[in-house]
Amino acid sequence: GVNFKFGAIYRPIPSLRLGVAVHTPTYYTLERSYQAYMGTNFNPAGDTTPVLDDVATNAWDFTSPTRLMVGASYSLGNVAVLSVDYERDWYNTMRMKNSPYGPLYKGFIKDEFKGSNTLRAGAEWRFIPQMAIRLGYGLWSGALDDNDEVYSSPVIYRTEYMSTGLGIALSKHFSVDLAYSYSKNSLTPYMTFYGSYPGDYGGGALSGRFNTSIARHNAMVTLTVKF
Repeated sequence: GVNFKFGAIYRPIPSLRLGVAVHTPTYYTLERSYQAYMGTNFNPAGDTTPVLDDVATNAWDFTSPTRLMVGASYSLGNVAVLSVDYERDWYNTMRMKNSPYGPLYKGFIKDEFKGSNTLRAGAEWRFIPQMAIRLGYGLWSGALDDNDEVYSSPVIYRTEYMSTGLGIALSKHFSVDLAYSYSKNSLTPYMTFYGSYPGDYGGGALSGRFNTSIARHNAMVTLTVKF
């Protein structure tokens, strides 16, 4: 894959830093080769199961989303720092060319995806020289155009996370850091089973729709030794 990244940082005053960056799509060239075979003897005649043979190379091109990032940080001397970052990813501009599956993906990407937004904010306060506390928040709005669409498996359409931490300098050579983070992933609805009755493709046996979210709590302790 090949891409290009451009960025700039501007400091209008010593304590304020502004940044902007653009990441072009990554242009990938993919190749796939696959072969599988299984044989089983059912009788002395040597009947075997069919052979799956796909040794011919499949190659296609894939283009990832364009990314735009802007951010700002402000420092209050050696006491505190505040930062905010925003990122925009245009998932609906992804492209797949020369796919062995034809134009299927082009329509799927255009209809199912949209641009996503990511916001991150953080602050650190050093209330005494040997101790600092940190707070952080992040939100990813998701890249799906319809969050109620039922796919073959659940897809994350929104992520929110929060974190806090405490850093303590025990001495010139030793420090300890305590951190806690919480993250929540919201998933698209799903069905536990679905199918059609023979000859009745308009109906079928379907389960109810279920909505699920995944929450994670993480606690970390880091001990740093400087030689």
